[in-house]
Amino acid sequence: MNRIVAVRHDAARNGRQHQRIQHDLGERRTNADLAHEGRTKTAENAEIRQLDVTADRIRDQVHVVAELAERLDAVVLAEGGAARLEKRLRREHQDAHGSLYLVEPAEVRLQSAPQPHESRPLLLKVFARLGISAALLYFVLRSIDLSAFLERVKSMNPAWMALALAAYAATQSVSVWRWRRLLSAQHVDVDKRRLTESIWVSLFFNNFLPSNIGGDVVRIADTAPAAGSKTLATTVVLVDRVIGLAALVVVAATGAFTAQLFGVHIPGARWLWLASGLGAVAAISVITIPTIVGHALSPVRALNKPWLTERAQRLEDAVIRFRNAPGAVLGAFGGALVVQLTIVAFYLLTAEGLSVPLPVFLGAVLIPVSLVVQMAPVSINGFGVREAVFAFFFRRFGLPVDAAVALSLVSTGMVMGLSLVGGVMFLRRR
Repeated sequence: MNRIVAVRHDAARNGRQHQRIQHDLGERRTNADLAHEGRTKTAENAEIRQLDVTADRIRDQVHVVAELAERLDAVVLAEGGAARLEKRLRREHQDAHGSLYLVEPAEVRLQSAPQPHESRPLLLKVFARLGISAALLYFVLRSIDLSAFLERVKSMNPAWMALALAAYAATQSVSVWRWRRLLSAQHVDVDKRRLTESIWVSLFFNNFLPSNIGGDVVRIADTAPAAGSKTLATTVVLVDRVIGLAALVVVAATGAFTAQLFGVHIPGARWLWLASGLGAVAAISVITIPTIVGHALSPVRALNKPWLTERAQRLEDAVIRFRNAPGAVLGAFGGALVVQLTIVAFYLLTAEGLSVPLPVFLGAVLIPVSLVVQMAPVSINGFGVREAVFAFFFRRFGLPVDAAVALSLVSTGMVMGLSLVGGVMFLRRR
């Protein structure tokens, strides 16, 4: 009996152990299954997140492609006419001059084709300039002997005209040298061939657009990649412009002073000397007083705009680099003087070809003054304004007015014809 009870007891104990083992195995299997399900769900969630990211990227790329397509359409439409092309160039010019015009690039938007209401003010300005040019040309032409004017043009000497064109072409080479020296002062290296092409293309745009900003846009766009900054490229172009204008005033003031030595009074000579003196003082101040640029830019920094502060600092750094390279700046100024004197020679050679009795000292004053006056944005490429200035000086010195108009129109036509070389270079880019 005791044996039977012991056997039953062992069997019950073995049963409990078996149940315990079964329970443990069940828990382990359940935990493994749960872990496997967790890993599966995690993998599925990762795949879903990856699909979401991929979808977002595809959607972003679609938007970018759509915006680029709109931009391409805008370019094609803008190139449909001179007015639209100028508007596009003006927009790029403002972008390139962001630090100077205080246009905040907080949100960059690719522009679509200009709407009619947006183009209307631009067209009104173009028509206003056309009207001013036409009115001035009408009053000048009605005051001259047209038959004498036409006879003078028909009898021009081709050899002198060829020499004049060669002289003007030489100014472009000197301008490239001057521009490259200024870029070198900023530690920017651009291939000479690239700069030469850019100078000619800018000459084309300056002559065939209603305003003269197109050439600057071309030069900035061509050097910004090498400079690594539109602000720096813009600064170099502006400094080049200022140096050229200073040289122009110096040549005019020197011509007026020379005329005074020979007893010839030049109208406005005092203003030329005053402008030369003020320009010299300003240039010397910027070079010798290191803090003057920083103080001048302090109102910009006071706006507490990071992008403005960054551009102001770039501008100040560029001025410091120019200050540390006086040889480059003085060389550029010397090159600018050569350019302005060569332009005077261009007009003197053209006058010789037209049998126009233009004294050298008068040309040294007349040409720079007319170039400065025609910078005013009131006419198309200076037409009318330039002829009026020429007629005024010729009449003042007792020279035939028809000769003044012939010299002005023929020389302008020659420059425009020569600038077509830049137009061909521009078409080759495309």
